Amino acid sequence: MSNSAKRLFIFTIYRVVLFSGVALVLVLSFAFMDAIRVFYFGEGNVFRHSRGQLAVHFLDVGNGDATVIQFPSGRVGVIDGGPDRTSRQVIDYIHRRVVRRGGRIDFVISTHPNINALGGLPDILKEFRVDTVYRPIIQSRSEHDRDNGTLEPIDNIPALYTYFIDVAHERANNVRIIEQGHYVACEQHNYRLFFHTPTTDQIPVGLLVTNEISPIITLEFGGHVFVFTGRAGPTGEGQFMQTTSAQTLFAHAHDNDWQIHLRAANLVHSNEYAFLDFIEPTTATLSTQQSDIHHALLGRLLARTSGEHLHITQELGHIAYRVSSADFKIFTGFENPWQLWWLFFTLIFALFVVTFFDFKPKSQPHQDICEEPQEQ
Repeated sequence: MSNSAKRLFIFTIYRVVLFSGVALVLVLSFAFMDAIRVFYFGEGNVFRHSRGQLAVHFLDVGNGDATVIQFPSGRVGVIDGGPDRTSRQVIDYIHRRVVRRGGRIDFVISTHPNINALGGLPDILKEFRVDTVYRPIIQSRSEHDRDNGTLEPIDNIPALYTYFIDVAHERANNVRIIEQGHYVACEQHNYRLFFHTPTTDQIPVGLLVTNEISPIITLEFGGHVFVFTGRAGPTGEGQFMQTTSAQTLFAHAHDNDWQIHLRAANLVHSNEYAFLDFIEPTTATLSTQQSDIHHALLGRLLARTSGEHLHITQELGHIAYRVSSADFKIFTGFENPWQLWWLFFTLIFALFVVTFFDFKPKSQPHQDICEEPQEQ
């Protein structure tokens, strides 16, 4: 075998070995991507949730509302979806931390037809398989709302609300109007999500569209109560405090020293002192931009919770609470870990180079060390 043939054979072997190695690394990296991320990044950057634990995620969506709940039983719920401009951000967060692509969300709750809470829900319904949608009682202009017992629509009902109702009936298995006293519970894992819906016939008509239609929802688990207020104002808060279900729950919670976690509405007249004294929150979370917080509201929350127990998404980013039988922890300011796409692109580029680059050694021009004599 000539020297050139030997060199070509060696380069061919080199190409095969390098191609196989890069391909193997690519396959293994793809298969164990999540394991690599969890091993490499500390818990402060990677939120871990296990069956038997409750996780409540308050997403940073600017001046809007978006909450994701992972129940101890493995069920997943979403309360509001933030503005439509942040829908991709909400979906990416759910994919990375809660539900794998193609996964299922057990229920989606729309508390009120305000675009800062409603805007992202249609995209979420299109992205995931959703079992049940809980929707406000206020009527949209959708054909699905004809003669179904909902309240008459109001002139300034947003068109996005009608679109949401249409998508909900198209994509979800069930669409239910929120009713007072309805609950989602699991005796085996000892949790309960309860709807304390305001009495709509006592609410002034002008408030029905965006604010006072909001149900106040409570979630009980492991000596903790989470309170989700939507955009309920003084009227809704007053009716909530008069319900037997709320009085019984918070009397029991206070007698047993449970911790109360409030997802506060960012409205100047919401979270009045009477309401805060009724629930006695241990922590409070505001999902809003700092510049949009009303000073009166901020003063009331600070007066009833110390500064270190008031969490604002614009300051801290996404906020996640995790509760188990022996542990309670709040994660703030954590970033979504790298998805390692840069590694895949690098490996794909290397694979491309190995496959298509010509490794055949270039022949060197012959040089004669003897110089021909020059004629005189």
